[in-house]
Amino acid sequence: MTIKEISGDNLLKLDASYKIIDVRSEEEYKNGHIKNSINMPLDKIMDYINKFDKDEKLVIHCRTNGRAGRALAILEYLGYKNLTLAPGVDLYDYNLVK
Repeated sequence: MTIKEISGDNLLKLDASYKIIDVRSEEEYKNGHIKNSINMPLDKIMDYINKFDKDEKLVIHCRTNGRAGRALAILEYLGYKNLTLAPGVDLYDYNLVK
């Protein structure tokens, strides 16, 4: 399977059928995150992932795409099919909310 990539501009235009997953730590998320994103820290991904259907559209991001890349590899291995990588918060000028 090929992981899709999306620009920061296009990420902000997605409809509610996409789940935006932030795999940064809880502390990083609390300090500012993309509106409507869901925090699922990489080190706790196995505790959270069963909340999503394997066919749901998941957009994964972190700070610089390192953790997002690892999360995508895990999700792909587990059989998730609709995965997209978005630029991390240090790679795009998102209007972060607290």
